Amino acid sequence: MTCIISFLLIIPNYWIFLYGKSTWWCNWVYFLPFAYSLLFFERHKENYSIKKYTIAFSLLFFIKFWFTGFEFITVFLISSSIPYIYYLFENKWSFYFKFVRTHLLIVIVPLVVTILFQLFQFKLLTGNFEDGIAHLVDAYSRRANGEYSYNGEYAYLNTLKQYHLDILLRYVGGSFINEDFIKLPFIVIIFCGILCSVFLYIKNIDRKLVATTWFSITAPLSWLILFKEHAHIHTHIDFFIWYCPFLLLLILVISLTITSLLKKTVPEVVLK
Repeated sequence: MTCIISFLLIIPNYWIFLYGKSTWWCNWVYFLPFAYSLLFFERHKENYSIKKYTIAFSLLFFIKFWFTGFEFITVFLISSSIPYIYYLFENKWSFYFKFVRTHLLIVIVPLVVTILFQLFQFKLLTGNFEDGIAHLVDAYSRRANGEYSYNGEYAYLNTLKQYHLDILLRYVGGSFINEDFIKLPFIVIIFCGILCSVFLYIKNIDRKLVATTWFSITAPLSWLILFKEHAHIHTHIDFFIWYCPFLLLLILVISLTITSLLKKTVPEVVLK
């Protein structure tokens, strides 16, 4: 029942499907490590292979960097680590620390290899590595909160670097449903999620899911805070980060609450 309700609640969410057929954005890559980790930990709670996990996870990271580079990098890194938070409640600390150390290795190696590959491409194009390094530094500076300054027709962007609150308000105020149909801001579904989280916590229903869900909000917030310039300009795509995977988990929390309430009012035979 919870799965059906979750599916029905996800369908109206415009942003997660917007670029589904795009060969440029490839939004599916952002969910690969998250989904694989959940499946791996669920199947191998006791007997697991570090080697198998490391190889598979590293491959998924390479796929992400290959298709989308460093786009939404903080969102991707945090979302890929969220299964550790969920399964921390079921496994021993030794299990947790072992996989955290492995995860750091998995992150660093594909990241370094990807950077070296990009520098090698610049070497082929321009004849030196310095241009590649300058490009990476410039790309980071334009998206982050550094001292980068815009000139000419883009000078107005210097003003946008100053306001974090404006960014947050804009991204909780945007509609998660296509505005051509109806405008419902993200804050509505977030508020519903807060109420449902309180209900589940009080009723002692899957508290670890509630805790993991609210930890996952750090993924989208990391991008909105650290890379606010990108968020100011790319409002045609950045709303997507709410689903990596915070809103997906929040929808699950809401669905679990609805199922729990239905069990009290609808015969169990009907729910099955």
